[in-house]
Parts: sequence; C-alpha cells; structure tokens
Amino acid sequence: MSSDENAYSDEDDSNGLVKKSEGKVHNLYIMPPDDGAMTDEDLGEEDNVDISNLPATQLTYFAMIGSSEVQDSVDENVEIQEECQKRKKIKPRQWKVQDIPEKTCVPRYPYKPSSADLPRKPCEIIELFLDIIAIDHIVKSTVNYAVQRGNHSFTLTSDEMKSFIGILLVSGYCCVPRRRLYWQKQPDVYNYLIASSLRRDRFDEIIKFFHAADNTNLRKFNHSWKS
Repeated sequence: MSSDENAYSDEDDSNGLVKKSEGKVHNLYIMPPDDGAMTDEDLGEEDNVDISNLPATQLTYFAMIGSSEVQDSVDENVEIQEECQKRKKIKPRQWKVQDIPEKTCVPRYPYKPSSADLPRKPCEIIELFLDIIAIDHIVKSTVNYAVQRGNHSFTLTSDEMKSFIGILLVSGYCCVPRRRLYWQKQPDVYNYLIASSLRRDRFDEIIKFFHAADNTNLRKFNHSWKS
C-alpha cells in the first residue's frame, strides 16, 4: 500500500481496520488465526495500530475490504440554508386604500314578467308567501289548541285566517297605542281597512287561540316551540 493510506482510525473490532477518505469509508477485515497458530509474540504493538506494524504472518490471513458512502452533512446544511433563504425572499406587497373599481361592462338581465304572472289583488300577493297548505295548517293548529283549552265550539275558516294575518301585517307599519283603537270611530286612530275586514271581538278570539304548531305532535328533543 502507498504512504497516503496511513490515515486509519484507532477503532479495532475483530481485527478490523477502518480508513476514511473523502466521501467514503474503507473497512479492512482480517480473519482471526486458527487456535495455536499464532502467539502474542507474533502480534504487533497494541499502542501502535498501523498497517506497517503488522507481522508478516498476520498479513497472510484471509482478509475482506469494503467501502461505504458517507454523506457530507456540511453540504446538506448548506443546501437547507439556501432553500430557507429562497423561501424567505418574498416580495413585499404594497397595499393601497381605495374603493373597488366598478365594472361598467357587466351585462344586465332585468326581469320582465308578463302581465299574466303579476298578482292583481292583495290576497294574491299574500298567497305568494303563505299558500293554501300553510294557511290550512295554521287553521288546524289553532282549532286544535282551542279544543285543548276547553273551547269545543270554536271554528275558523281560511278566509278569516287570511284577514287575521293581514291585520297583523298592517299593524306592523300603522301603530296605535292599543289594538282596540283600530275599531274605534275617532278619525286619528280608526282604520277602515282593518275594521271592515274582521270584527274586533272575532279578532280577539282568534288571537287568543292562535297557534302554528300541533302540541300533540312535537319532536321529542326539539324545544324551539317553547320560545
């Protein structure tokens, strides 16, 4: 062997010598001798483990050499640092405080219903929100609640329920201190539309039993009806 191969480590495991070079590790394994074939005098110095210090008898034994790649951790750290620097180089954004520009070229598709589709009466407008199925459900629930309260003679029609809901809608934008003032004859509180659609006592009777749900057929874990 040449003189540049003297850089061996102090590690000696089963007569194994380790040589480290750039990027690789070379391992040299020498098989142990047979029993009685070699004495302590035939071995080299224990403190000076070197290839030139081995006796000739030991060098004639069967040996194996192997090498393994060694990854350079320094290069990996440099690559990781370069990647981190690339990721950190984010272009700063300049934000401007201004209104969003309005697009003037947006096509418009206005809805133009036919005259046949337009409702002509107020009742028809209400039926767009409350159809006959919803009205009948409220009527049935109100009558059932009146019976549960002990009034077995209470009756109610769908037209009366529509008038009742219409009065509630009018009272939302035309307010008076008391509900009964709508039926009084004073000109500052009297409402002809309400007074002519439903009698005052009949309105009070309906609002007493007004109900939109059947208490006998409620969901077990649904308590929203109590609110």
